[in-house]
Amino acid sequence: MNLEELQSVQSRERQASQLQHLRASFYEDVGEYIGGLRAERNEVAAASDNPFDDPEVERLSDEIQTAEGTVESIYE
Repeated sequence: MNLEELQSVQSRERQASQLQHLRASFYEDVGEYIGGLRAERNEVAAASDNPFDDPEVERLSDEIQTAEGTVESIYE
């Protein structure tokens, strides 16, 4: 699972007139993906002198936020 896959699912869902079939483990996979991003962000933040100004922490935070918004959009 990655952000590209999530955005692809979202795109197909928006283009289709009917609900699209998702694999049974889709939401579990999404949870693991976002959990992994959070763990990685926490590790990077812990190793940073200034985690609030660290570009990698910011990138991971943005990816988490985008993934969560995309999943919410798919669900709705």
